[in-house]
Amino acid sequence: MLKPEEIIAARILMNTNEVFLSSVGAGGGPRSSIITKLRSEGHNVIYFGAPINSQKVQNIRQNQNASICYYSGSDSITLLGRVEFVTDNTLRKQLWHEWCKKTNAIALNEYDFCPMKFTTTEATFWIRNKLSTFNYE
Repeated sequence: MLKPEEIIAARILMNTNEVFLSSVGAGGGPRSSIITKLRSEGHNVIYFGAPINSQKVQNIRQNQNASICYYSGSDSITLLGRVEFVTDNTLRKQLWHEWCKKTNAIALNEYDFCPMKFTTTEATFWIRNKLSTFNYE
């Protein structure tokens, strides 16, 4: 059963188009960027994509650990987890079409697009002035 914070976090994510992604950079330090959310499942699974030759994809190939943050007003959510590359061809194509619509990136063909799935292992919520953390491993 979902906790109230998880329900609120899922609602916030449903209404959010962009989230902050932090991955491990080439030198071992953090590398943060704003990404376009393509899909989400609840509050703890987020699909996104990037050009296959981008620094983001290169970093994630080296280290799949990442963090995603998003917010609404004074409520904020920080997720820790892992990124995996989407390999299912049907889902890849669907995500590519969604990415093109949301980013107007029509110049990029589907073979140069790298769809990814972030899955949460730990979530920290600051919701309604209350701090809480949940572990999903």
